[in-house]
Amino acid sequence: MAQPKHAEPMEAERPTTVARVGMTADEYFALPETSQPQNLIDGRLYVSPAPRPRHQLVVGDIYGAMRAFQLGHGGYSILSPTDCVLNDGTVVQPDVAYIRAGREAIVGDRVNGAPDLAIEVLSPGTRRFDRQKKLRVYGLNGVREVWLVDPEAETVTVFTGSGGEWTHEQSVLFGETIPSSVVDVGAGNLTREAAE
Repeated sequence: MAQPKHAEPMEAERPTTVARVGMTADEYFALPETSQPQNLIDGRLYVSPAPRPRHQLVVGDIYGAMRAFQLGHGGYSILSPTDCVLNDGTVVQPDVAYIRAGREAIVGDRVNGAPDLAIEVLSPGTRRFDRQKKLRVYGLNGVREVWLVDPEAETVTVFTGSGGEWTHEQSVLFGETIPSSVVDVGAGNLTREAAE
C-alpha cells in the first residue's frame, strides 16, 4: 500500500506586482470592474493577491468602528475596493478610509480627492508596498492621517501629516486607544488575541 504523500509546504503569499506600465487614470477607469485589489501609482498598475481571512476580519472590525463614528459625527466611511483619485492622478484603494463631515461632496462613483484618513491593514503580500509606495503617495497628496495596522504584531502605527509630508508617528497595541486627530474610535474594535 502506498504511503500518503505529505502536502507541499505552502507557498509564501505573492507580493504586490506591476501588471502594466505607462497607464493613465483614464485607461485605469476603462478597465472592467474587479474585486482584485489594485492601485495606479506613477503610471504603474499594481495588483495584489486576494486578502486572507484574518486581514478581512481586521478590516471589518475597523470599518465597523468607522461606521459607528460616522453615524454620530457625519462624514463618509469607505471600504475597499473603492477607488480614491488623488491630486496627482494616482488611484489608490485603501482598506478603509474616512472623509470628514463637510467634505462628503468628493464621494461619487469614486472618491475624487484625498480622504482625511486612509487605513491599510498589512499582509505578507502587501506589507512592503503599503509601507513604501502607498504611504509615500498618501503623504504627498494631502491625506491628513494614515494608519498602518499590523495583525501579526497587533499594532496600529498612526502617521499624521501636514498635507505634504508626515510630521508625527505613533504606535499602539491592539486594544489601546488609537491616537487619531481625525476620528475618535477608541481601540477601533481591535483586541489582542492573547488578551481574549
